[in-house]
Amino acid sequence: MKLTRRTIGQADQQSPRRILFADDDPSIATLIQVTLSGPRFEVVVVKNGLEALKAFNESTFDIVLLDVMMPYVDGFEACKRIREQSDVPIIMLTARDGSDDIVQGFELGSDDYITKPFKTVEVIARIEAILRRVDGVKNRQAPSIIRVGDIEIDAPRHRVTLAGAEVNLTPMEFELLYFLAANYSEVFDRETLFQEVWGYDYVGETNLVDVCVRRLREKIEVEPSKPRRILTVRGIGYKMADLSVSVTPPMVNDETSTS
Repeated sequence: MKLTRRTIGQADQQSPRRILFADDDPSIATLIQVTLSGPRFEVVVVKNGLEALKAFNESTFDIVLLDVMMPYVDGFEACKRIREQSDVPIIMLTARDGSDDIVQGFELGSDDYITKPFKTVEVIARIEAILRRVDGVKNRQAPSIIRVGDIEIDAPRHRVTLAGAEVNLTPMEFELLYFLAANYSEVFDRETLFQEVWGYDYVGETNLVDVCVRRLREKIEVEPSKPRRILTVRGIGYKMADLSVSVTPPMVNDETSTS
């Protein structure tokens, strides 16, 4: 049976989610501040990557939005430094939609990107989708440990090993691998992966799936150009190879267990 995310419970939505927004364009910063601030979101706006790092180190945030082109410390460098200490979701904002920028953002650990100019409704949709995914991960009722061949995925510890050696994955790479492994041998098209892993309720930038698959293959395949673990099914999408598989049941909280 296909693994899916759980929706946010009512208790998860009681306090506003804290957003760190970094952009040196005053008009965009004001727009985001005015549009997002309210019962659902608390927005902290800064003007460059240096201020973003300072704010992040001094407080706690649920999600971070970083413009790529900023003075002093650009968005890529800020993303890299934040990712070194936290798995907080990061969205990159860029006026450039070239694939190099997208790949670089993923390499540094970003979860998503939005191309300027953008509509605020799109920004809100992306933020809410990522937060739903994060909450779904926290409340996930699925195998705690999945082994597919020589790959072991330890969900509670957010840890992946390949033949016993730890593999450093970004949050999105981890989620994609976990989803494919939990549903091993099933074939998923890009639209489904985009919706299930990224958490969007609409079909958008599905090329993100291809970029993430490529980055993931470079970390877990012996020959990324000839993958054996994550296979392309021509004309459809991707699947995890049906190797020897074992799973450990999800851990049960004492408060939810029955006697």
